[in-house]
Amino acid sequence: MKVLLLTAKEIPVERWDAFISKSPQATVFALYAYISLVCDDWKAIVVEDGEQWVGVMPISVKRKYGLKYAMQPLWTQHWGVFFRPKTATQTYAQYSFQRKVSIHIIENLPNVGLFAYRFSPRFSYPLPFHWAGYALTTRYTYQLDMTVGNERLWKGLSSSTKRHIKKAKRAGLLVEKGEPNELFELLQLNQTRGRDLFGGGKGMDLIFPKIVNYLCASGLGEVLVVRKQGEKAIYAAGIYVRFASSCVYLMGAQDSDMKQLGGMSLLMWEAMIQSLDTCTLFDFEGSMIEGIERFFRGFGAKPVPYLEIRNNKLPIIIRWIQELRS
Repeated sequence: MKVLLLTAKEIPVERWDAFISKSPQATVFALYAYISLVCDDWKAIVVEDGEQWVGVMPISVKRKYGLKYAMQPLWTQHWGVFFRPKTATQTYAQYSFQRKVSIHIIENLPNVGLFAYRFSPRFSYPLPFHWAGYALTTRYTYQLDMTVGNERLWKGLSSSTKRHIKKAKRAGLLVEKGEPNELFELLQLNQTRGRDLFGGGKGMDLIFPKIVNYLCASGLGEVLVVRKQGEKAIYAAGIYVRFASSCVYLMGAQDSDMKQLGGMSLLMWEAMIQSLDTCTLFDFEGSMIEGIERFFRGFGAKPVPYLEIRNNKLPIIIRWIQELRS
């Protein structure tokens, strides 16, 4: 095996996207165009066996106050290591392969003060990072098996979620395909009412509209909106991403004045139903915030662990400041 360190401009786009799409850790957030939207200077570590790529990892190194860091970019659910499709039938051989690839990648990671990336729930062999001194922190997303079908999905809803969906339908609400601007306007409405869904008090993230427009234009994403038939007003809206047999809920909002009508529950339910024919997994993209977790859990979704892998070599005084702020 040998390692290639490639800048974004040196990466063959079609080959990269084909590898990501076939990887067991496949995610839309690692496609070339998507990464290029969130990182203007990203690189990749590519492990090659003969002429075949067997493992890759995208990396973005930034500098602040003279210190270099490599951290998970905003609007990317998971990055980490992506392996080729499984070829070995023996468990020992498969993990031996992953060990070799991971070690090659670890040895070529940039020397930075802080390394922090979230790895896919399907990344199941983190021990080489642990042995190399990296800290492994377990986080959770919420996922739902879509192969059970419509009837079992409905039975799996909590009584509260069913009640909200029925209430929304009695109120005459329906879900239909929307436009990106309708989602943006609803997010901005929340901002004017003092509910900043992006955090930081700066309103809508500048990258987010570019992401939504790209996803919709490429056919990877779809904006769904909740309204009453014949009305222009939007009660709720969300952007859903479908890729590699998964549907991911990326972002959504509702009119806080109409919250009691259950529009958000109806929106999520209809997005699930519309994904049944093409997706085997529905990913709520997770949240460890109690109120949001409760909402996702109401759809019968299960908590699925994934790892944040970190290596903090920042000066001790900066670490203290980080702890005080956290």
